[in-house]
Amino acid sequence: MAITKTLENGIKIGKAKVTVDIVDKGNPEIRPATPMKPSYITIHNTGNSGRGANAKAHNTYIHNMANLSPKDTGYASWHFSVDDVSIYQHLPLNETAWHTGDGSGPKSGNMTSIGIEICENVDMKDYHQAEENAIALVKYLIENMNGLSVSRIKPHQAWSGKYCPRVILGRDGSFDKFYDRIKKACGAKTATKKPAPSKKSSANEDLGSEVYGTIKVLADHLNIREKADFNSKILSVADKGDTFKVYGQKNGLYYLGSKGYTSSNSKYVKFTKNSSYGAKKAKLVIVKAAELWVYDKADWNAKKDTVKKNEAFTIDKELTVKGSKMYKLKSGLYITANPEYVTVK
Repeated sequence: MAITKTLENGIKIGKAKVTVDIVDKGNPEIRPATPMKPSYITIHNTGNSGRGANAKAHNTYIHNMANLSPKDTGYASWHFSVDDVSIYQHLPLNETAWHTGDGSGPKSGNMTSIGIEICENVDMKDYHQAEENAIALVKYLIENMNGLSVSRIKPHQAWSGKYCPRVILGRDGSFDKFYDRIKKACGAKTATKKPAPSKKSSANEDLGSEVYGTIKVLADHLNIREKADFNSKILSVADKGDTFKVYGQKNGLYYLGSKGYTSSNSKYVKFTKNSSYGAKKAKLVIVKAAELWVYDKADWNAKKDTVKKNEAFTIDKELTVKGSKMYKLKSGLYITANPEYVTVK
């Protein structure tokens, strides 16, 4: 008999014991309770590498959030948390969750897919086994649910552009190798793919002071976040008709200067580019490495943050620091000029 709502409590999938602990209804920002016939499965990493941030801890977290009042929590939920020994189910499989960052359209990941979060806590004994358990869970769902197939497995990145599952993408350079592991587990043939042609990075403009354009909010309500991350803290909520100046774009969000970041999805905002933006045709430095440090001053020890492959930044000038070349960016940050790690266009 096909599964429709929950797994069987206590069964083993992969090397993990399943615990079904469904969040109560009441907070639609955690459990929207919207009916769903899932046709996709979406793979995530939790983004939480802290000690003890295992599947059980994430189960506690989502239940705690569900017990808070809406607007105190933000829209963040998923169906499963997986580590090397446990699988926790938080939401029914026939209900939607807020996990792909692409809104509530009928074809969105939130409305069509089951969300699986793979834990990445630093004290996990066997992270590889956590991935193997997630793959076993995918296989189990495909074999026991109607409407799912191995061709309908996606990374979070495919829905909203967020760099997730970050551990998998950072290690493998893409989702392809992990997807091949899923196909192999499900008995599907895998083929060696030719490398895809490199794409110009037009979406990751430098987050500087020049006005890139303006947006007008189309959604009834739109979250403004602290960082370029759909799971980041919500600073405020914009209303339909509100307008904002945009200074750049990163990870699928527009940068609104001191106000924060918000979704660049055209369903929720109307963007109008500043006609004079980039008139000087400044050069861009584009990240080649999977991950790279940026610095808050011309000092190789002044590490500020990391940037990801294909992110692009406007160059202000080139300088030499302790015998090695570095670019000062328009944003005021600095990055290596080593062609092994970056390219310039």
